[in-house]
Amino acid sequence: MQYYCNSLTSYQRILTREVKVGNIIIGNGQPIRVQTMTTTDTMDTDKTVAQVIKCIKAGAELVRITAPSKKEAENLANIKAALIAQGYDIPLVADIHFTPNAAEIAATIVAKVRVNPGNYVDKKKFEQIEYTDAEYLEEKLLELFNDCQDEISSQIAQTIKLDEAIAAEVTKQTTITNSYQKLITLQSSIKSSLETQIPVEVEQFTR
Repeated sequence: MQYYCNSLTSYQRILTREVKVGNIIIGNGQPIRVQTMTTTDTMDTDKTVAQVIKCIKAGAELVRITAPSKKEAENLANIKAALIAQGYDIPLVADIHFTPNAAEIAATIVAKVRVNPGNYVDKKKFEQIEYTDAEYLEEKLLELFNDCQDEISSQIAQTIKLDEAIAAEVTKQTTITNSYQKLITLQSSIKSSLETQIPVEVEQFTR
């Protein structure tokens, strides 16, 4: 029999792989994260945003939103933008069951996509479709994984470009500051020189 904990009588967390979701990290020795899910119509942007904010104020660290079709998945972008505009940058999770194409859209918008492999491809028909593990992975899930990897790579590239731009601006500002300091030093030197020379010249003139 397989046990899912080391002991049935004493608590001990199982060490797992850490996974970054948005701006938080899940797993291993990280704190237990609080996740909840909205109950609103995902196409109702205002109500969904309002409920997400309520969840945040109640202590949620991740909020899951259902995306049963492509249109709901696409509207996640509007929900995310509205939250950010109000100062909330919480990781959003797309809840996907029967629509792989919705998952692929959501993967480019939200921080995490939740799929149920058991019904990911049957389109609510609950047909008996036989796949080997390799076929299922290759034909269905691998495309989603690749989309997620592409999105991560894109975000990393954007971060690198941003870091380079910041570094260039810092260098520029440092150069300006150094030039300004040299100018102040030169101005001070000239002023000091004039203060010592002018009285001498005047004194010589009056003699």
